Amino acid sequence: MIRLRSTTARDAVLCAHALLGWALCGVTIALGRAFTTLPRALLYHAVAAPVLLAAIAFSYAFWFGYVGPLPAAAFFTGVVLAMDLLIVAPFIERSFAMVQSAVGFWIPVGSIFVASWIAGVASRRTRRRLSQ
Repeated sequence: MIRLRSTTARDAVLCAHALLGWALCGVTIALGRAFTTLPRALLYHAVAAPVLLAAIAFSYAFWFGYVGPLPAAAFFTGVVLAMDLLIVAPFIERSFAMVQSAVGFWIPVGSIFVASWIAGVASRRTRRRLSQ
């Protein structure tokens, strides 16, 4: 586990992980839209988003773990929601219609939370087993 003394540095690490997850989700949807139909791109995004965020949550909890799995999952999910609502909807999509889509918005958001939480718990257990 990497120890940082500064709470600002710890917060920055958490934010960086959350923003990385959001950016990778954005790349997933952008590539999907470029190479396939919108419904298929949304489906790929709904599957990829929790997997990507779970991998990031696992890494965060294993190497840093400054906050527990539940707060980390809530923070990751909150960052994704905030960035989608404050950047993607008004400036990229130029519409908040995405919020009305279960497959395009709510299922990925809910599954990001659950997957991140489970991955954080699994990461802590793995770290404990390896340290014994």
